[in-house]
Amino acid sequence: MATTTKNLKLVKAEITDVIDVTIANYGQNADTLDAAVKKLQDDVKSNESGIASNKTSIATNTKVVGDNKAAIANNKKDIATNASGVADNKKDISDNKKAISTNKTNITKNANDIKTINQDIGNIQGDITVLNTRAGELDTAIKANKSSIEDIQTQLSDIEARLTALEEPETPPEGEA
Repeated sequence: MATTTKNLKLVKAEITDVIDVTIANYGQNADTLDAAVKKLQDDVKSNESGIASNKTSIATNTKVVGDNKAAIANNKKDIATNASGVADNKKDISDNKKAISTNKTNITKNANDIKTINQDIGNIQGDITVLNTRAGELDTAIKANKSSIEDIQTQLSDIEARLTALEEPETPPEGEA
C-alpha cells in the first residue's frame, strides 16, 4: 500500500527504509555530538585551568612589573647621580691636567735650581778648601806667634825683674847709716 501526499509519493517499505536511515543517522549524529560535547567539556576544564594559571602568572607579572618600575626609577636616580659623578670626575681630571702642567714647569724650574745649587755647592767646597788652607796657614802663623809671644813674655819678665832691681834702693850695709 502506498502512501501518497502532495509532495511525497512513497510506498510503505520505502518510508520504513527512510525512517531507519534517519534513526541510524540520528544515532551517529548523537555519538558525534556526545564526542564533541565531551571534547568541549575537556577543553573548558583545560581552559579553566589555564585561566587560573594565567591569573596567577598575571598577578606575579604585575608584581614583577611594579618591582621593575621601582627599579627603573632607582636606576634613573643612580644614572643621574652617576652623571653628576662623571661631571665631577671630568672636572677633577681637567684640574689634575692643569696641576700636572704646573708641576712639570715647577719640576723643570726645580731641576734648574738644583743644578744652580750644585754649582754653588761646588763653589762653596772650593771656598772651603781655600779657607781650610788659609786656616792651616793661620794655625801655623798663630803657633809661630805664640812661640814668639812666649819668648817676648820671657824677655819682658826678665826686663821687669831688672827694672824692679834697678828701682829698689840699695840698702846700705849694716852699720853704715
